[in-house]
Amino acid sequence: MGSCTSAEFVAAISNAGGLGSIGTLFRSFAAIKRDIDMAQRLTQRPFAINHIPQTLDTEAFRYTLTARPMVNSRSTTLAIWCGRRTTPARG
Repeated sequence: MGSCTSAEFVAAISNAGGLGSIGTLFRSFAAIKRDIDMAQRLTQRPFAINHIPQTLDTEAFRYTLTARPMVNSRSTTLAIWCGRRTTPARG
């Protein structure tokens, strides 16, 4: 669903209390970078950046990490959560 995402949509979902998600599948690095940067300007709430390991764009993933995310990984997908932590970390 990478082509069905935008920073504005992601921020609107996060600002409404959900978890907006930037999809990266089949998207250029420039488009992913634009959405990360714009989402960070439009919301102070957490949002996700979803990378598919089998199609991972190394440059896009490196840029995602510069957003200083909270990371949650799974075996078939990698979701990067960006934003302020709203509850204490459990550890």
